[in-house]
Amino acid sequence: MNIKRTTLLRKIPVERCELYCTVKGNRCLLARCEAEIEVYEEERAVPILGRSRAVKKIKYSLVLCDELELTRNVEEEYLKYIEAFDLKGQVQRQDGIFESVNLNNLIPTERWSDDMWEFSFEGIPDVLRP
Repeated sequence: MNIKRTTLLRKIPVERCELYCTVKGNRCLLARCEAEIEVYEEERAVPILGRSRAVKKIKYSLVLCDELELTRNVEEEYLKYIEAFDLKGQVQRQDGIFESVNLNNLIPTERWSDDMWEFSFEGIPDVLRP
Protein backbone atom coordinates (compact mmCIF):
# COMPACT_ATOMS: atom_id res chain seq x y z
CA MET A 1 0.00 0.00 0.00
CA ASN A 2 1.48 3.33 -1.10
CA ILE A 3 0.05 6.17 1.04
CA LYS A 4 1.06 9.77 0.35
CA ARG A 5 0.85 12.58 2.90
CA THR A 6 1.62 16.19 1.96
CA THR A 7 2.34 18.85 4.60
CA LEU A 8 2.79 22.57 3.97
CA LEU A 9 5.94 23.56 5.88
CA ARG A 10 6.40 27.21 4.99
CA LYS A 11 5.23 30.08 2.79
CA ILE A 12 7.84 32.56 1.57
CA PRO A 13 6.69 35.88 0.05
CA VAL A 14 8.66 37.06 -3.00
CA GLU A 15 8.44 40.77 -3.83
CA ARG A 16 9.15 42.86 -6.93
CA CYS A 17 8.90 39.83 -9.19
CA GLU A 18 9.45 39.79 -12.90
CA LEU A 19 8.27 36.74 -14.81
CA TYR A 20 10.21 36.05 -18.00
CA CYS A 21 9.52 33.61 -20.80
CA THR A 22 11.75 32.30 -23.56
CA VAL A 23 10.25 32.19 -27.05
CA LYS A 24 12.36 31.08 -30.02
CA GLY A 25 15.53 31.68 -28.02
CA ASN A 26 14.55 35.24 -26.98
CA ARG A 27 13.96 36.08 -23.31
CA CYS A 28 10.96 38.40 -22.88
CA LEU A 29 9.45 40.08 -19.81
CA LEU A 30 5.98 38.57 -19.50
CA ALA A 31 4.68 40.13 -16.26
CA ARG A 32 5.44 42.00 -13.07
CA CYS A 33 3.83 40.50 -9.99
CA GLU A 34 4.04 39.40 -6.38
CA ALA A 35 4.56 35.73 -5.65
CA GLU A 36 4.71 33.18 -2.89
CA ILE A 37 6.84 30.07 -2.62
CA GLU A 38 5.20 27.18 -0.83
CA VAL A 39 7.48 24.54 0.68
CA TYR A 40 5.91 21.09 1.05
CA GLU A 41 7.07 17.85 2.62
CA GLU A 42 5.79 14.81 0.80
CA GLU A 43 5.87 11.59 2.80
CA ARG A 44 5.15 8.18 1.32
CA ALA A 45 4.92 4.82 3.03
CA VAL A 46 6.91 2.42 0.87
CA PRO A 47 7.26 -1.31 1.51
CA ILE A 48 10.95 -2.23 1.92
CA LEU A 49 11.91 -5.79 2.79
CA GLY A 50 8.38 -6.57 3.90
CA ARG A 51 8.09 -3.55 6.22
CA SER A 52 6.60 -0.12 5.64
CA ARG A 53 9.15 2.72 5.64
CA ALA A 54 8.55 6.47 5.35
CA VAL A 55 10.30 8.21 2.47
CA LYS A 56 10.28 12.02 2.65
CA LYS A 57 10.85 14.53 -0.12
CA ILE A 58 10.77 18.34 -0.09
CA LYS A 59 8.86 19.96 -2.98
CA TYR A 60 8.57 23.61 -3.95
CA SER A 61 5.69 25.42 -5.58
CA LEU A 62 5.66 29.01 -6.86
CA VAL A 63 2.26 30.71 -6.88
CA LEU A 64 1.85 34.05 -8.66
CA CYS A 65 -0.66 36.32 -6.99
CA ASP A 66 -3.68 37.41 -8.98
CA GLU A 67 -2.37 40.97 -9.38
CA LEU A 68 -0.34 40.13 -12.47
CA GLU A 69 0.66 43.16 -14.49
CA LEU A 70 1.11 41.61 -17.92
CA THR A 71 3.55 43.35 -20.25
CA ARG A 72 2.20 41.68 -23.37
CA ASN A 73 -0.95 40.02 -24.61
CA VAL A 74 -0.91 36.45 -23.29
CA GLU A 75 -3.23 34.16 -25.18
CA GLU A 76 -3.29 30.41 -25.69
CA GLU A 77 -1.56 30.65 -29.07
CA TYR A 78 1.35 32.62 -27.56
CA LEU A 79 1.71 30.18 -24.65
CA LYS A 80 2.26 27.30 -27.10
CA TYR A 81 5.58 28.81 -28.19
CA ILE A 82 7.03 29.41 -24.72
CA GLU A 83 10.12 27.25 -24.17
CA ALA A 84 10.86 28.24 -20.56
CA PHE A 85 9.66 30.41 -17.66
CA ASP A 86 12.02 32.22 -15.24
CA LEU A 87 11.32 34.46 -12.26
CA LYS A 88 13.47 37.18 -10.72
CA GLY A 89 12.45 38.69 -7.37
CA GLN A 90 13.48 39.64 -3.85
CA VAL A 91 13.09 37.71 -0.60
CA GLN A 92 13.49 39.30 2.82
CA ARG A 93 15.92 37.40 5.02
CA GLN A 94 15.46 36.97 8.77
CA ASP A 95 17.91 39.83 9.41
CA GLY A 96 15.63 42.20 7.43
CA ILE A 97 17.85 42.51 4.35
CA PHE A 98 16.37 41.77 0.94
CA GLU A 99 18.21 39.30 -1.26
CA SER A 100 17.70 38.73 -4.98
CA VAL A 101 16.49 35.32 -6.03
CA ASN A 102 16.37 33.80 -9.51
CA LEU A 103 14.25 30.75 -10.25
CA ASN A 104 14.94 29.21 -13.64
CA ASN A 105 13.15 26.59 -15.73
CA LEU A 106 9.84 26.87 -13.91
CA ILE A 107 7.38 24.10 -14.79
CA PRO A 108 3.66 24.98 -15.07
CA THR A 109 1.63 22.67 -12.83
CA GLU A 110 -1.75 21.04 -13.37
CA ARG A 111 -3.36 23.82 -11.30
CA TRP A 112 -2.28 26.49 -13.81
CA SER A 113 -5.27 28.53 -15.01
CA ASP A 114 -6.27 32.02 -16.20
CA ASP A 115 -6.65 33.39 -12.68
CA MET A 116 -3.92 31.41 -10.90
CA TRP A 117 -0.46 30.69 -12.22
CA GLU A 118 1.41 27.99 -10.34
CA PHE A 119 4.79 26.50 -11.14
CA SER A 120 7.01 23.84 -9.63
CA PHE A 121 10.79 23.95 -9.71
CA GLU A 122 13.88 21.97 -8.81
CA GLY A 123 16.79 23.23 -6.77
CA ILE A 124 16.41 25.96 -4.19
CA PRO A 125 18.52 29.09 -3.64
CA ASP A 126 20.26 29.31 -0.24
CA VAL A 127 18.16 32.30 0.83
CA LEU A 128 15.06 30.09 0.74
CA ARG A 129 16.45 27.21 2.80
CA PRO A 130 14.93 26.77 6.29
